[in-house]
Amino acid sequence: MDKDWRLITGFAILGFVLAALIFLYVNFVGEFDGDLYTVFAVLCPPALLCIPFSEVMKGKSGLYAIWSLIGFLNSGLYAVLAAAVVGLLKGSPSNHIDLIEINASQISELRLSPGKSDNRTSGFGRIPLLR
Repeated sequence: MDKDWRLITGFAILGFVLAALIFLYVNFVGEFDGDLYTVFAVLCPPALLCIPFSEVMKGKSGLYAIWSLIGFLNSGLYAVLAAAVVGLLKGSPSNHIDLIEINASQISELRLSPGKSDNRTSGFGRIPLLR
């Protein structure tokens, strides 16, 4: 597994562990103030699902099912954030768009034929990119 996937997997595990720790804290302590709930909502945004599913969570099976869902959603959220960070840090030149200057004489040379051209074509049919 390369470094990028290890980072993404590590963030996903971190997201699940954070959700599990919040569940354990809420389950065993029971009461907490609004400031602590704000911290929980920032670290684990899917924990806000506790509000609409409060009736379902009255039973133990519903509580475990909803918090499992919250854990997996938080894990996915952290994995997506890590993938975005990896994508930004990678910054490979193949992902950048080449800016091409075309003067008036080159515009007349552009052709819209499905025939053979080199592999450097734009996304609009078969217009060759001139350099």
